[in-house]
Formats: sequence, structure tokens, C-alpha cells
Amino acid sequence: MGGNVALNGTFTYKIVVNNIGQGAANSVVLQDQLPAGVQFISAQPSQGTFSGSTWNVGNVAVGGSATLMITVRRTGTQQIINCASATVTGDTNLGNNQGCVTLPPVTPTGFDLEMIKKVDIANPSVGAEFVYTLAVQNWTSGVVAPNVVVTDLLPAGVQLVSAQPSQGTWNGTTWNIGTISAGGYVDVKIRVKRIGATVIENCASLQASGDTNASNNQDCVSIIASTCTGGQVLTNGVCKCPTSTPVWNGWECAACPSGTTWNGTVCAPVCTGGQVLTNGVCQCPTSTPVWNGWDCSACPSGTTWNG
Repeated sequence: MGGNVALNGTFTYKIVVNNIGQGAANSVVLQDQLPAGVQFISAQPSQGTFSGSTWNVGNVAVGGSATLMITVRRTGTQQIINCASATVTGDTNLGNNQGCVTLPPVTPTGFDLEMIKKVDIANPSVGAEFVYTLAVQNWTSGVVAPNVVVTDLLPAGVQLVSAQPSQGTWNGTTWNIGTISAGGYVDVKIRVKRIGATVIENCASLQASGDTNASNNQDCVSIIASTCTGGQVLTNGVCKCPTSTPVWNGWECAACPSGTTWNGTVCAPVCTGGQVLTNGVCQCPTSTPVWNGWDCSACPSGTTWNG
């Protein structure tokens, strides 16, 4: 790399191992611990493998070379120094086994906020509760981000239970965060109940004046479709017991008890002998108020019903 890089800009470190000795270099290993102020994006070695901060180069023939390209994003405004060093058994000159490159400081002109959305259960059952985590990361270590607002319209298929923000206020659809410190991280945990069995996709987006990178201002997660259990059937996207076995006892659908019938809400008694259902109880009407054991009848001649 050469020159300077603006805050939030991406660039690539090019690391080259040259064998200028008289014999083959076997089992070469290179270490490059990325410094504070840069964020790793990707790495591409011409040979061998790279993981974390270690490049296992392998063998380099006499006069040969191997190259590692590490792409990063600048997240700090300070001077950034990055050094890489190689080790190999039999190297007769250790004075040229390390190389460093320096990025000068920069004056920030904005900040980069990233919207992050996660879910703690990938496939909660219908009726179960789970948690959406909405987080905002300020990747700019030298600049605070003021007046940050996140919008998240909860989709059909979930029902809000509670919300707990680490900062700011949540009103059911909008998270008014306020100011996020330089390099800061804030989140809100939204507990919901699953009421729909179909696929549920939920997206959150942030708005902040001064954000220089809009490409990472929205994030979405999906809950996969749920299979109805216990004899329930999918009705308008929700698992429900059928009318033939309408009672959910916690693990399966069951029929109404003997002597009752489903009224669309509960199993209500079946009234016989002219009785009518009154406040959930079968009673004789005032016109035939006397229950004789099998049906309702009128009061005997010369009497009247006093209630």
C-alpha cells in the first residue's frame, strides 16, 4: 500500500516473502497482528493458509516468493503502524525478516454506524417467546455519532412482550438512541411471542446525519416456518386446534368434555329439557321456571315464580 487512507476507507496490505538465500526455505511462517485502528475484511495468500494473524506459507524455493494480500477498513484516526515478521529454520540473516508500514493520522469528517440484528432462537415454536437483539456499532474511534434513531416495525406473526434498551428509549417501533460514543456499541433486546407459523422476516434500519457509509444501515433476520404440533392445523398463518378437537391442553388438541359443546371460545354446557345457557349455567327460563328433573315446566295453577 502507499499514501494515506481516509477514515472508513478500505485498503490492502501486501506482504511478500522473498527467498534470496542459497537454499530452499521450508515451513516458513509469517506473523502479522493487525493493529488497533483497522478492521479485517479478507485475506488472500498466493500459497499456504492464513488464519487470525498467522500465515503458514509452506516452502519457498530458491529465488522464489510468496504473497499475502490482507484487505482491511480504517476505523481509527490515529497513526497506524503494522509490522509483519517471518520465521524459518536455517535462515542465516534475521535482519531482513521483518517489515513495517505506517499510516499517518487523519482528521475525521464523519462516522460509520453499522446496524446489527440478531435472534436468539432460529425456529421458535408457535406460542414460544424469543428475543430480537438490535445493536448499533460506531466503527469510528475518533468521532461521536449524535441523534441516532433506529426503526423496527415488528412483523405480523410476532407479538411484543417487552423491550430493554441499553441506552435511549423504545416506543414499540422506534428506538431513539441519542448519541453513541466514539467506537461505542449500544443495543436493545426486544422480547416477542411467536403467534404465526409462516416465515417471519424482520428488518431494522438506522438514521443518523453524518453517517458516511449507508450500505450497512439496515439488517434483517428470518424465522423459519414452524410445523404445527399436537393435532393443530395452520389457519391463516397460525397454528390452531380444529373444531372437532378445539381444546388446547398445553401439548395437544382435545375434544370438549362430555355434556359440553364448543361455542367458538370455550366448551359450554349443552342445555336440555328447555333450559337455556345463562352466565355459563343451564337454567330454566322464567316462562317455565320449574325443573322437574327432565324438563322445564310452568308453575302449578294458582302459584307464581318469585325467582
